[in-house]
Amino acid sequence: MRGFFHLAVVMAANFTAQPEADDSWIKIRFWHTEPEPTPEPIVEEDRGVGSRPVLEFFRDWLGEWTIFEPEPNPAGVPSGEGYSEKSEDASDHWFVTFWLNLLFKVADTGFVYCGALCASVGYAAKWAYWLAVAVVGVFCLQLAVWTISWVVIPVFRHAYAFYRYLTGQGPWHEVVRLHGFSSFRPKWKGPATDTPWTAQYVQQEVRGRSENREPLDLLVSDGVAVARLRHGALRGRTDRHGYLARCNSVHSSSHRYWRNQIEVAECSVHLCSADPCTAPDCAEVHVGLSAVAPRSEEVDLQEAAGKGALARCWTVTSFWGCLTCGAFRR
Repeated sequence: MRGFFHLAVVMAANFTAQPEADDSWIKIRFWHTEPEPTPEPIVEEDRGVGSRPVLEFFRDWLGEWTIFEPEPNPAGVPSGEGYSEKSEDASDHWFVTFWLNLLFKVADTGFVYCGALCASVGYAAKWAYWLAVAVVGVFCLQLAVWTISWVVIPVFRHAYAFYRYLTGQGPWHEVVRLHGFSSFRPKWKGPATDTPWTAQYVQQEVRGRSENREPLDLLVSDGVAVARLRHGALRGRTDRHGYLARCNSVHSSSHRYWRNQIEVAECSVHLCSADPCTAPDCAEVHVGLSAVAPRSEEVDLQEAAGKGALARCWTVTSFWGCLTCGAFRR
C-alpha cells in the first residue's frame, strides 16, 4: 500500500513537469475531469411589485438609469469598521442620486413633449395667420361696400343733380331732396304740359280746399313768369274752352310785368283747354300752365319760373354756404 502511494506521487510529478506530453490513461484518470454542466437559470414568474425587490422595481421604472446599489463585501476584506463607513457614505447619497435621475428623466420627457408642442404651435400659428388674413379681407370687403354705399354713390348722385340743375335740365327740388330738405313742387296742368286740362282738375283742385278748409292758391304762368293768386270761393262753370277764374289778389309774382298784367285784368285769368285758346275774347289774360298750392306752403316762384345760369350758380353757392355754416355751428 505504501509502495502504491509512492508510485502515484512519482507519476504525478512526472506528468506535471511535462504538461505537453500525450495523454495517457493515468492522466485521463487522475487529471482530466469532465466539466460540470451549468444549471439553467430558473425564470420565476413576475407577479408584480410584491414579488420583486424594491430595487429591481425602481430599476425597471427608471429604464436604463441606475440607482445606488450597495456594493458587496469584496473577497478577502473582512467586514469591519472601514467597510461599514464606506457603506454609510454611499448610502447617504442614494437619495440625491435618485432625485437627480428622476429630474433628468422628467427633463428628457419635457424636451420630447416640448418638440411636439412646438410643432403643434407652428400649425396653430399658421391657422391663426390665415384666419387673421381672412378676417382682414372680410373687413376690407365690408369697408369697400360701406364706402361705395355711403360715400361714392351719394357723391355721384349729388354731383349729377347739381349738374342737371346748373345746366337747366333739372329742377331745384331734386337737389334739396338729396340733402334731406323738402320743397314744394308744383304739378302743372294745361295744354302746354304733358298733363292735359280737364273739368275734374278744375272741380277737385282749382275750386278745392286744403285740410284746414281754406281755398287753395292758384299758380299761373305764361311760360316765363309765375304768379300766385289768392281767391275765395270760385263761381262759374267749365266749358270746352276752359274755365274763367276770378281771383281776389296777386299774392306774389316772379316778374313785375306779369303782376301788372294780372292786376290790370282785375285778377281774372282764363285757364285755357287748348293752345292757342279757342275763346280769346272771354278774358284779357290766358294761361296754358296752372297749378294749385296750399296757403301754408312756401313756393319759390323764381325757381318755378326758371332761373338763369348766373342765378342758378348763386343759388348753389349760397346753399352750400348755408350747409357749411350749419355744420360748423354744430
